[in-house]
This record gives sequence, structure tokens and C-alpha cells, in this order.
Amino acid sequence: IGLQMSYLFGSLSQTETLGYNTSSPITSTRDIYLNKMFLKGGFQYRVKLNKQIDFAVGATASRKTKLDAQYVLNVSEGNSPIVTDKTIQTTYFNLPLMYSFGGALIFNKKLTVSADYQKQNWNDINYSGLNYRLVNSNRLSGGVEYSKKVFLSNGMMVEKWFLQGGAYYSNSYLMVRGTQLDQKGFTLGAGFTPLRSPQLALQANLEFGRRGTTNNNLIKENYTQATISIFYRDFWLTKVKRYD
Repeated sequence: IGLQMSYLFGSLSQTETLGYNTSSPITSTRDIYLNKMFLKGGFQYRVKLNKQIDFAVGATASRKTKLDAQYVLNVSEGNSPIVTDKTIQTTYFNLPLMYSFGGALIFNKKLTVSADYQKQNWNDINYSGLNYRLVNSNRLSGGVEYSKKVFLSNGMMVEKWFLQGGAYYSNSYLMVRGTQLDQKGFTLGAGFTPLRSPQLALQANLEFGRRGTTNNNLIKENYTQATISIFYRDFWLTKVKRYD
């Protein structure tokens, strides 16, 4: 059982200019400064079905979160200010209820087959603009991993190397001109742990996917993404205990 705490912060700036046969256009600028503590809870449970097969299940959830905001308006006509640093709103946006759950089967501690589902309830936010609105999104993903595990002299088990493959499909939280955007793709990955430095792990991933559509004059994007990761894992401020 665990709890993840994040602090979200950032700013947005929106500028509009209105001019019609005049040398002094009216310009309005809205600066929005956002911040909020964001909490996500989760659990994972693992059980041995028999000598060869383990089963693991887990889930995460985060509640609807209202972002605190300082919403400041400035309006000017040419070089003459009309409104200066006026706070017009103290809340700006909500993050929806989000949850996910998944499971995995592990065969002989080598082959792992897993699946995961995620949902975000953006309909509850009731947010929309010109030709777009936010709607509920779903993501379904699955994957397989084969790994070679070894035991070191101190009893620690590490993945000497592993190979991964997966696929996913999601419909975005964004609906434009009555069309909900979607995304699909597959991934390949490989990594290893240097036995002389088992705290380190290196991993490389390739992702091939497509998002969007050309329906209703929208845009479709085909993309490839490469990622290289370096992990360091260790126990700090803890005395090692050995049991015979």
C-alpha cells in the first residue's frame, strides 16, 4: 500500500487584441498562476498460484482536485492602461477523478504477461471551448516480458537482462468538432543490470504510434520515440542483517 504526493505548479498566459480601423487597439492579457498538492494512492498484492505461476494485481486512484489559481487581468488601449493587475478569479481548473487497475501472471519467475486499464472522468469537469470540449478518456494496455534473473553471493536477486514488448489504445480526453481523438501504438524494450554494479540498471525503449485523425479536417500524427533510461536502486541508512 502506498501514497504518492506531487506538487503541481505553473503558469498560463492568454493575450487578445481587438482593433478595428484604429491606431490604438485594445489588448487584454490574462496571467494565470496555478498550484496544488496532488495525491495518488495505490496498492499491489502478489500471490503464488502454484510452484510455477505467480499472480499480481494492483490499482491506483486519485480524487477530483481543484487547482488553486491567481487569475490576473490587464487591459490597455494602445499604451494607456485601463485595468491593471486585477484579480478576477481564485480558482481556474479541476483535475478529474482518475483510477487504474491491472494484473500480471509470472511464469517460473521469467515470463510475465500483464494488462492494465486506466480511466479519467473529464466529463465531470464540464469544460468546453470553441469547437472542443473535455470528455472521459480510457486507456487499455498490455505487455509481455522475458527476463533472466540471477542470485548474487549476498542473496540479492537481479535481472541480468530482459526483453519487453507491449501495445496500447486510448481515446483522448479531447473532443474536437464532435470527434474524440484517439491514440494507439506498440513498444519494444530491452535492458540489463551490470553484475559488478547490481544497483545500476540500463534500459532502452522504442515506441511506434499514431494519434489523431484526418476526419473533419483534423490532424493525424505518426510518431516514433526512443528512450534510454539509467536506474540506481539501493537501500540507504539501513544496516544489513543476515540470517542463517
